[in-house]
Amino acid sequence: MLHDDEEHLRGIRKAYDALCRRSYWKRLWILQEFATASHVSVMCGSAVIPHELLLAVQQSYIRLRDEVGERRNSGRDPLLEKLYANYSSPFRSFMDSVVTRRARFRAEGYEGDLFFQVLTTCLVLERDYNIPQTSDPRDRVFSLLYLAADVDKIKGIVDYSKTCAEVYCDTALALLKQGNVDVLAYSQFPKEIEGLPTWVPDWCMPVKNPCNQGPWYSKFSASGDSDEKQEVQEVSRGRLSIKGFSVDTVKKYGKVWDPDWEKPLDREAALAFIDDIKELCELSPRVRANEELLDAVRVATSDGAQYGEEDVSGQLIVNYIAEFIWAYDRLVKLVNPIGEDGNQQEDKTPSDNDWLVRAIHYLFSRRPFLTSTGYVGLGPSHMQEGDEVCIFYGGKTPYMVRPEQDGEEYSFVGETFLYGVMHGEALKGEVNSKTYILQ
Repeated sequence: MLHDDEEHLRGIRKAYDALCRRSYWKRLWILQEFATASHVSVMCGSAVIPHELLLAVQQSYIRLRDEVGERRNSGRDPLLEKLYANYSSPFRSFMDSVVTRRARFRAEGYEGDLFFQVLTTCLVLERDYNIPQTSDPRDRVFSLLYLAADVDKIKGIVDYSKTCAEVYCDTALALLKQGNVDVLAYSQFPKEIEGLPTWVPDWCMPVKNPCNQGPWYSKFSASGDSDEKQEVQEVSRGRLSIKGFSVDTVKKYGKVWDPDWEKPLDREAALAFIDDIKELCELSPRVRANEELLDAVRVATSDGAQYGEEDVSGQLIVNYIAEFIWAYDRLVKLVNPIGEDGNQQEDKTPSDNDWLVRAIHYLFSRRPFLTSTGYVGLGPSHMQEGDEVCIFYGGKTPYMVRPEQDGEEYSFVGETFLYGVMHGEALKGEVNSKTYILQ
């Protein structure tokens, strides 16, 4: 049979990997061409492959991956694992991105994604670090416009007489004026484009998914229902006026956590990361006695990133707390499988699919910190003492800014998780609104 023919299987695996490695899939313009064409077939040498076959392979791979994952603890299936390995090329994400975009763009009932979502989902770095390419960095924006439902509102940004910095600046400003405050979460460092304002995302660099998740997935709402209070203006070229309020300033911070996504999680380092946060919790007057470990785990995972206010209130809080502590205990037992009594602590080994392991593993460039009044959170690795944590109206997450010497303008530092303010708590008291000038 086919699955017993190792030589045949190796041939299929080699051919599929070679197809995935084709530079064709790495070209960003292909996303638009592939998605919008009425009919698509891919020619590779003398072979012609219909788009439907590529989509079927992708869907089969997903089903195989899920099935293999489910069977890891209940009994391995060599055949499934062989089939799964055949289509596990490390370069498959390039082709998957193209095929998925067409399937989504042409799906029945599809009303279209707004440009903010198209831009970020197409350009954000995947966990395999693969990133699509263009010869002209301005095309990293221009090539995606006609995949967006709101293209008529923003197509005026296409202008090849502008520099790349000007194009990226105009794009960020247009998205902010549409109400997409959390485009700021994609402004990461160090930037590659010279002369880019600190608040503008650099789409040439390997931009990663925000640690607090993309705005359409996140259940956080740090600014509550305050969209109508926001007024974004360009004060002068590269200088942004945006409204919000200050929450606190950075008093102390810990070590940088920046794991390699392509390698298994260093669990001992992960526990050290949690311990680092726990030490800050022990210094905080906001953390109740005997709650330091729980709060440290919640901070270390950005509160699980998928939990909303309703999940951490009322009757659900008991189960919510238990889930965090249970996941932490599993991680401890994996690092230390033999207990102090010399006995095995756990029959089953926790897998890398445990949500706690995933949540910690796919953070990037985070540094735990303590504020002047005792808030504990995670912020960008390049933070400094005295940096200000603020909330911009309309934003789902807090942000960190740095006052400049004149005291009137700020440099943008990055997105922030601040335990205790992620669901609008900071707005429940009296706040002093202010206008931030970001440069």
